[in-house]
Amino acid sequence: MNEIEELNRLVEELRVKLEEKGRSEAELKEIQEKLNTRIDELEARIMRPPLGETGNVQTETTKAFVHFIREGKAGLTPEERKALVENQNGQILVPEDVEAELYRQLPMLTVIRQLATVKQTRSDRVRRRSINEAVVDWGKLETGNTIPQDNFTAGEAYIYIEDLYGLSLIGEDELMDTDLNLQSFIIESFARAIAEKEEEGFIVGQGHTAGKPEGVIPNITSIETITPSVLTADDLLRLIYKVPAQYRTNGTLLVNSQTEYAMRIMKDAVNGQYLWQPALAAGTPATFAGYPIRNCEFIPNIAVNNVIAVFGDFRSGYTIYDRLGTTLQRLDELYSVQGMVGFKIHSRVGGAVVRSDALCGLKIKAGTGA
Repeated sequence: MNEIEELNRLVEELRVKLEEKGRSEAELKEIQEKLNTRIDELEARIMRPPLGETGNVQTETTKAFVHFIREGKAGLTPEERKALVENQNGQILVPEDVEAELYRQLPMLTVIRQLATVKQTRSDRVRRRSINEAVVDWGKLETGNTIPQDNFTAGEAYIYIEDLYGLSLIGEDELMDTDLNLQSFIIESFARAIAEKEEEGFIVGQGHTAGKPEGVIPNITSIETITPSVLTADDLLRLIYKVPAQYRTNGTLLVNSQTEYAMRIMKDAVNGQYLWQPALAAGTPATFAGYPIRNCEFIPNIAVNNVIAVFGDFRSGYTIYDRLGTTLQRLDELYSVQGMVGFKIHSRVGGAVVRSDALCGLKIKAGTGA
């Protein structure tokens, strides 16, 4: 049971106990104080500061890792060397708590990670097995009816986990600055770089043969606009209703900022009402025809033959696989002439469309006027 689930359980327990009859006022007060104390403890843990900030206890491995970043292997004590884990190439495995913080930051910097299903793996590839939709029918088995079944064949293809490398240079003076929170700096620096590169792969990646994830756009069906070179509100409505109803319920429109700007001035032909509506509350997306709009700048601009919008249920349609075991290599000599120390990170991630019917793209039609 995680902390949020436990908190919810305690709140419900408090409510039930306070509503029980036959308890004295003193007993009720004691129960309330005990439960409130426990609830306060859980809330404090849930709202604890991000890893590396003041007040958060580091493991011995994490302390050794931060010391390694600052001073390299030569500056480590024998105990710290034992605390670190190296792979066969001599690269340091990022401690689990630091890696977890990196993955916690990525969804705040990307769109697809917020929308898609995200899983973890320790393998270089994940078997892509087809999963059919449930089929049901009326009737009792006792009277001879049978459970309906469609034609289902398990697939043997794989979703591959791809390699993603990053490089960060830090001045030697900065490394010696004890006020610099190196752990937070490394996490934030690489999180921003990884987020941008993997988002591109999730949208337009050409797959394993190109050493990239399988992007959304190359792996879904697209419909064309009615009029060549022109985007209209009718095209976007056709896109929305091209997706089956079960996926429209949780559907999201994914476009870049330029396309959303074009959508903002589209009106209902009957009542002249704007189809684009601003967010009603902070932190919520704007909507178009009642569906949320999210921006991703890797979705192409409005131009002939470009897929300029994707709509559907991304959680059902796209899956991201994070391979655990991020590594960091400190490059002491390569940039020493520049007075810098390099840090090379190696992370592994894969992504693929797992239900192509849950997503659909809109392409600008070519032809006369193009």
